[in-house]
Amino acid sequence: MRCTIFSLVALIACQDKKLEPPPPPPSDGVTLLQPGAEPRQALRYHLTRGTKTTSERTYDGDVENDGQGGPAPTLIYRATRST
Repeated sequence: MRCTIFSLVALIACQDKKLEPPPPPPSDGVTLLQPGAEPRQALRYHLTRGTKTTSERTYDGDVENDGQGGPAPTLIYRATRST
């Protein structure tokens, strides 16, 4: 009798549990079509000589303190890089 109960408990304990699939990674608007061949490496892009790259960032926000506040001035940051 003990052997039967022990066997039954051991059989139930050794069952494989079904794992849930991992959640999808967060999306930032980029869709990976193919992961590529191994070994994978980080991509680096280099500008050709004599080219110029300009980038612009705009910061816009509100300021609030003790229930008082209002819009903050818009900050525009422009950077130019030449090679």
